[in-house]
Amino acid sequence: MKRVIAVMLLCGAAILFVGCAAGTIDRSQTAGFWGGYHIEITATPASLVANRGCSLITFPGPLQLTSRDSFTIIGEITQSSFSAEIGMKWQVRGLLVGDTMAITASYQSPDSAVGAWTQLLVQKLVAGQHGTFPQDLQCLD
Repeated sequence: MKRVIAVMLLCGAAILFVGCAAGTIDRSQTAGFWGGYHIEITATPASLVANRGCSLITFPGPLQLTSRDSFTIIGEITQSSFSAEIGMKWQVRGLLVGDTMAITASYQSPDSAVGAWTQLLVQKLVAGQHGTFPQDLQCLD
């Protein structure tokens, strides 16, 4: 009898945990534009694309949120005014809170040790806003 009760409690806890985790995420909240200083992210069901002004970084999608509304996604530079950057791996870790997305972006250069990431920027992005870029932004041709 004690074994049956223990199994029932474990099963109930597992159902409660899964149900609560699944119920806290509204995946539709990630779709669209997210803008910040010198960066704009466009999220679609197919991908997440970060525009940094002179380069585009493409992350295969859709964005998968954890139960804590956070994510980690890895992609690569697919377009750049500096051709040596194309193919460079990028990692973005983020957290959604209401209409803001806090991100930390890191890159992995070809000469990096395996698994080593170099942090480049920390940003707060706002849903529905486009990125703001300096008017004098000059990209390499």
